[in-house]
Amino acid sequence: MIEDQQYLAFADFIGTTIDGQYRYRLDFSQAPEVVWGEDWNSTPAGIIPNIAPDANTLSITGEIVSEKRFLLAKENTCFSMQDCIDGIIPLLFTDINDNDMIVLPFGMKKEDVEEVLSQNNIVLENIKRVNEEKDNAVINSLINTLEQQNDEGGEDNEQ
Repeated sequence: MIEDQQYLAFADFIGTTIDGQYRYRLDFSQAPEVVWGEDWNSTPAGIIPNIAPDANTLSITGEIVSEKRFLLAKENTCFSMQDCIDGIIPLLFTDINDNDMIVLPFGMKKEDVEEVLSQNNIVLENIKRVNEEKDNAVINSLINTLEQQNDEGGEDNEQ
């Protein structure tokens, strides 16, 4: 498990579950001061298709499932992602008229995010390193290359 402090850096809608709940991805960074993405200073953020942070600035990701539909900074039609970093708008939040309003701002500590979510019976799950799949692919590629070299070397030795 990642031991260093993690901070909320991005939130995105994944889709709905078979039972109509909403699934979101939450991305965390060990260094939120370096989190940035292409067009993050464009206003409004909602007009930029697929706006996202540079994956190299993220460290872990997780998912939540909720009956509540959240509003996302990346879909906002008034503010930029820079405004989100500056604390003007949260990354993820429920409607202001929601009795149990949830607000998760950029840079919130992971344990605080988990606490707010747990108070609303939401669990952060499927937590993994951001580059874990890419790292595994690189490792598997290296293993395959070494196995091929060993096989080729073994054939040469037999001849």
